[in-house]
Amino acid sequence: MIRKTTLPLVFGLVFLLLTITVTTYSFWDKLTAADEDKAIVLGSGIDLIVEKVELTPPAGKYLVPKGAVKGVNDVDEIVLNYDVQLSEKALNDLHLVIKAENVTIGGSSQYAYLVNIEIEKEREVVNNDKVAVVVKVFLNNPDDESVYQEVKGKAIKFELHFTAQQ
Repeated sequence: MIRKTTLPLVFGLVFLLLTITVTTYSFWDKLTAADEDKAIVLGSGIDLIVEKVELTPPAGKYLVPKGAVKGVNDVDEIVLNYDVQLSEKALNDLHLVIKAENVTIGGSSQYAYLVNIEIEKEREVVNNDKVAVVVKVFLNNPDDESVYQEVKGKAIKFELHFTAQQ
């Protein structure tokens, strides 16, 4: 008779033990679950704004090497003016770095060494106040007349990279 009452009691205790284990695990699992309700909104940051102000010489003028005899439509220097600023005020002024890269004459970099690009900045740092930048482009006089004939009348292209760094 002891066996008949003990067996349901053992099954009841095992059932109770399993129920407590499952309940405890469920509670613990909720504690370690990822919190998916939190959201972090990313700001847009600060943009570097480059405004091209002026290009000289006017249309119809041609660039000739520095020191060459100039004709009526010839100039020995082309000046580009830019205004550079940050889109909003930064905590600290940032160092303004400007690089001229990928210089080509008539689509080829073979004679790119003839092109000189001088970059002058009003200030070395930039924030949300405008910084005037002057870029002067001129040609060196080639050693050989045939080299000049190769580049004469061809377009000079280059990339200006403006960067604000800490």
